[in-house]
Amino acid sequence: MTAATPCKIAWVLTAAHAGASCIAAHIRDWDTKDADRLVDMLQALTTFCDGNDLNANDYVDLACLPSADIPSDVDTSYPIWAMDLENNLVVGETPDDLSTLPLAEYREDRAED
Repeated sequence: MTAATPCKIAWVLTAAHAGASCIAAHIRDWDTKDADRLVDMLQALTTFCDGNDLNANDYVDLACLPSADIPSDVDTSYPIWAMDLENNLVVGETPDDLSTLPLAEYREDRAED
């Protein structure tokens, strides 16, 4: 087995960067139709970056995700990152634990507090 040359290492890093950039572009182009699709793409980016020694935060800022308009009564510090056109919220502390939550359920939970 031959040692990796600087050229081979640079090519691998460039390919990994291109892959992460491609996933991130799809995330930024999300059409806001299906929150589960956004969560899947964000988790795919995290998995890809983790496997290639990259940081997903270098490619996508959760605070700048595309989103349908989030109603003013929704506390986005919950943390809520985005909402789809069917009123499903993308919630979670980190990209690893993102999930969707129907807006009606969020409001019910808040009313009980």
